[in-house]
Amino acid sequence: MSKRPDRAADPLDPLSDLIDTLRLSTEVQGAFELTAPFALCARRHADIHVLLLGVVRGSVTVSTEGARPATLTAGDVLLHTSSRPIELRDSPGTRAELTRASKCPWLSLATLRDDGDEARSAFVGVGFRLATPLKGPLLAQLPPMLVASPAASRTLDAALTLFRAEATAIRSGGRALLRRMAEVLFIELLRQQGEAPDGARGDLKALTDPALARALAAIHGDPAAAWTIESLGRVAGLSRSALAARFVAKVGETPMQYLTRSRMTRAAQLLLESEGGLNEIAARVGYRSEASFHHAFTRFIGETPGAFRRKQRGTRAP
Repeated sequence: MSKRPDRAADPLDPLSDLIDTLRLSTEVQGAFELTAPFALCARRHADIHVLLLGVVRGSVTVSTEGARPATLTAGDVLLHTSSRPIELRDSPGTRAELTRASKCPWLSLATLRDDGDEARSAFVGVGFRLATPLKGPLLAQLPPMLVASPAASRTLDAALTLFRAEATAIRSGGRALLRRMAEVLFIELLRQQGEAPDGARGDLKALTDPALARALAAIHGDPAAAWTIESLGRVAGLSRSALAARFVAKVGETPMQYLTRSRMTRAAQLLLESEGGLNEIAARVGYRSEASFHHAFTRFIGETPGAFRRKQRGTRAP
């Protein structure tokens, strides 16, 4: 792991390279069937950074702090990126209460009411873990809840149907297949968000702009390069001022802010994945000295590189 090279980005497919930077791993997955009235109120497990929920039958109302409640029907998929508790109900009026009893490993606090005779709702849940607790540029600017409908994507509809069928079957290789299918759901959800006319700002929206996509691919392909707005502008085919204005409008931050975020995310991954010293890691993310890297990392993350490495390695579950 310590010798893993930084792979050059593909200018024709920067989204794939951005997804690769997440070092995404599928930790848990499962299928659930509930009969109304039901209510779940859950706090995410510390090792799970992103939750994905797909409704196969019926409907479920989902809410979390900082976002409007959303009612999902069959085929809808939701990505929950917030660390806040998430609540699932058969209808907005059904009450959910916290309890110490847990129904599944990715819900550390949950209560379940299943005492009605109405039609059952079925959904699948997936918990993802990132290589570091940092979401990186790709996820940092997404809303707490992101919902996509299968109406605009046959891939999403087909993947959810296959995931449900596999999750309820007992077959050899099932867990491995579910992990890969979960990643298909995740990637298709991000792709839909980027292509939506009213999609969130950030990497996903920027990737629909060919000039910005070239700049992003260059940053992720060689984070150690001495990038400036001028050099990134040459890659993008834009003037310095045009690149800066378009970056802020579509990404939500300046090119240099984005570059710093990308470097810090990569540095955090290297601190956890490798045994390299700070000088080596500093060089791999574009800093000429350990001191300058130490200062930048501490200012961005809020703790020193050494403290971050010790803390994260000490809290990681097997």
